[in-house]
Amino acid sequence: MKRANITNGEYFNQYFEDTYQEKGIPFNEAIMVGNSTTDIFSDNFCIKRAYELKVSVEEYYQKLHSFFELIKDLKSHEEIVLWFGTDTFCQLNLLTILSFLETQKYEGSVFTVIINDESCDIVREKTSASLIGYKELYDNTILHKKLSQFDDTIMNQAISLYFDYLSDCGKLAMIVKNNSSLSENELIKKLLLESKEYGISDLQAYALIQKYKK
Repeated sequence: MKRANITNGEYFNQYFEDTYQEKGIPFNEAIMVGNSTTDIFSDNFCIKRAYELKVSVEEYYQKLHSFFELIKDLKSHEEIVLWFGTDTFCQLNLLTILSFLETQKYEGSVFTVIINDESCDIVREKTSASLIGYKELYDNTILHKKLSQFDDTIMNQAISLYFDYLSDCGKLAMIVKNNSSLSENELIKKLLLESKEYGISDLQAYALIQKYKK
C-alpha cells in the first residue's frame, strides 16, 4: 500500500523519520499568518500566500516542494496520514490540507495523528478523518473570519484561539499593551512563553509588538 505521511514541519519531520523509519513530507506553511484564497494550492493561492509570508513565489514553492510533488501524484496514494500538533498554528495548517483533500474528492483513506508540539508525544492516536465539512470550516475561519464550531474539540479550541490572536483585546494583544516598558527582546520572549497553545513564531510575536506597542 502506498502511504504518504505529511508532517507539521521540518523539526517534527526529522523526529518522525528517525523514530518511525518512514519518509515524511513536511508542510512548511503558516496559514495562521495573513490571508488566503478559496482555491487551495492553486497558482493564485500560492501567489497570495507568498505575499502574506513576505517571500518570493519561487521561495514559497521551494519551501513546499516535496508537498507539491505529492499532491501532483495524489491519486496514486491509498492512504494519507497527517501528523500535526494541537496548537492553533498547526491546526490551521491541518485544516487547510483536509479542506484541499475534500475539494479534490480524494478517495483514499485519510487519518490524523495529533502530537504534542514540544515533546513530539502522541496526544491522539491515528484517527480516521471523513472529508466532510472541512472546506466550509476553512472558508468561514480563514477567509471570512467567522467563528464556527466543528466536531473536533482540538480543532475547535485552536480556532477559538485564532480569533483571540486576531483580536485587539485578545490575550496576546493585551500582553503587549500591558508590558510596554519591556524591551522588544523581552516582549518577544514573554509572548513566546505565554502563547504556547497558539504556536506563534518569533516573527509573529514581533508583528504583534509592532502592531500593539505604543
